[in-house]
Amino acid sequence: MAAAMASHVSTARSPALSFSSSSSSFFPGTTLRRFSAVSLPSPALPRLRVSCQASSVTSPSSTSDAKGKSDLKDFLAIDDFDTATIKKILDKASEVKALLKSGERNYLPFKGKSMSMIFAKPSMRTRVSFETGFFLLGGHALYLGPNDIQMGKREETRDVARVLSRYNDIIMARVFAHQDILDLANYSSVPVVNGLTDHNHPCQIMADALTMIEHIGQVEGTKVVYVGDGNNMVHSWLELASVIPFHFVCACPKGYEPDKERVSKAKQAGLSKIEITNDPKEAVIGADVVYSDVWASMGQKDEAEARRKAFQGFQVDEALMKLAGPKAYFMHCLPAERGVETMIVLKVGITTIFPPTKKSSEKDLNGGTWWDHSDDRFERDLFERPYEVKMRNTHVLPESGYMAPSKINPYYETLGLYDIVSPQAVNTFCDQLDASSNQRETMLEYAKAIDGLAKDLARRLVESYGLVETDYFSGCPSLFRINKYHFKPETVGKPGVQLHTDTGFLTILQDDENVGGLEVMDNSSGTFFPINPLPNTLAINLGDSATIWSNGRLCNVKHRVQCKEATTRISIASFLLGPMDTDLEVPSAFVDVEHPRLYKPISYKGLRQLRITMKLHDGEALKLITHEGLK
Repeated sequence: MAAAMASHVSTARSPALSFSSSSSSFFPGTTLRRFSAVSLPSPALPRLRVSCQASSVTSPSSTSDAKGKSDLKDFLAIDDFDTATIKKILDKASEVKALLKSGERNYLPFKGKSMSMIFAKPSMRTRVSFETGFFLLGGHALYLGPNDIQMGKREETRDVARVLSRYNDIIMARVFAHQDILDLANYSSVPVVNGLTDHNHPCQIMADALTMIEHIGQVEGTKVVYVGDGNNMVHSWLELASVIPFHFVCACPKGYEPDKERVSKAKQAGLSKIEITNDPKEAVIGADVVYSDVWASMGQKDEAEARRKAFQGFQVDEALMKLAGPKAYFMHCLPAERGVETMIVLKVGITTIFPPTKKSSEKDLNGGTWWDHSDDRFERDLFERPYEVKMRNTHVLPESGYMAPSKINPYYETLGLYDIVSPQAVNTFCDQLDASSNQRETMLEYAKAIDGLAKDLARRLVESYGLVETDYFSGCPSLFRINKYHFKPETVGKPGVQLHTDTGFLTILQDDENVGGLEVMDNSSGTFFPINPLPNTLAINLGDSATIWSNGRLCNVKHRVQCKEATTRISIASFLLGPMDTDLEVPSAFVDVEHPRLYKPISYKGLRQLRITMKLHDGEALKLITHEGLK
């Protein structure tokens, strides 16, 4: 949230800056919603360059080194500012966020201004948030990556600062060594914003503070527990604790504690209760927020294995969140290594929310419950089981269990679970595949929620026809499938799954967000239309049973999956089937003189068996049960 960075990095020549910096993920439970941690500008104030070192206020050693900087203020650390200023920045952030979300695009405080963004240390979120924020507020941002600029190697930092100052109104830098940001600020004649160093990450924590205000109501008086490495994130939490009163606890392994001077400075500020502990279970009790970060940051990957061993017991999982209490939120600054520092199922975005103790329900999914499909490690893990283990996933109904690649669909593999509304069936599925306890819990929650959503959609569809009886499908089972497509260079352009319709009433598809391939056929022209990946979107399509039930008013959807690129593709499908043993009757309201009954009554089992026996998979089976076809 460049909110932080923004507000007070302006001059008479450069208006206040404002955007979101790298953002975080905020999670209360299994209900996931997306929120953006947006930015803020603020009125231009008289500027004084403030160092983030303990000496606090300094002035340039010579006018030639930092010409014209005496009235400028950099954003290098949160505690370079007083409490009132930080609160003003957060208030302004909230105002500008609301303004932008309303669609207002005439607030352009950076019109005609430019900002150079130095990325010695790459980051998707930091770049996108700063660049987008500056653009939305009228400015132009220039990206300078590791190959464009190498401060201290190709060129001295002082020269970089002087040159960029002549061309730009603001400089943002994301660097490794903290001294680089200090030198850049010292020799620059325009405001410098700290986009991250190995010492601190002030914009990130300002974004997190705004997120807390949006979802908890305040930062003051809360308990924030950081679990993991005592790194730059912790240092900026300590900076915030120096200006806003709250209870901050850092739980980390011995030898990985935060900088002692940084801890001492926060305690000396006398505003917040500060604790450093090696016991995460004790630390999280009563927490309002449990916060985590990767155990091995960029530049520490050679230490990754050693750190994994050292950090055993410091993983944020459901068990730890339960100790925190029913109101605790989980936050992660991203990127996250799922299965490492966290086992919480989260949805990556700017900001999302997840209540850990809240169980999924039909209402949850309607509001946003989500399988963490952006990182498909869960699904891939199941498919990586030995063949003999996957074969335990037996068929309750024909083709309802594990299906290996076949002659018809050689690149397609699928695992199936019949009747997902049954906890016993879900547990059997998990037992068959040796699923972990976390995978089991995820499956139970997702199955209940997705089945509830499917039946709610069916009920609403029935209601839309004005029918009095709306529970046609309330007792019908649902089938759950995880699909894997083994696409390679030689399969590009070939079908992953042949053209087909679904047998059931409706299907909810959570498609691969990174790999396309789904195509829908227009029945009249035979033309195929691609359904491109759209994050946070469920695709709903109707099957043969919907066509029968509606007496032809609802059209089953012919679709296929084509290989578009040489990469593995994962999708999750949930099918609301139809009456198993009783016939699917057409409501009398759908039958009249102009609309005679088209199909003979048939059960789902009967229709499915007909399709399999006759090898009719793209809707042709319906022709066999029409009154025309029966003659």
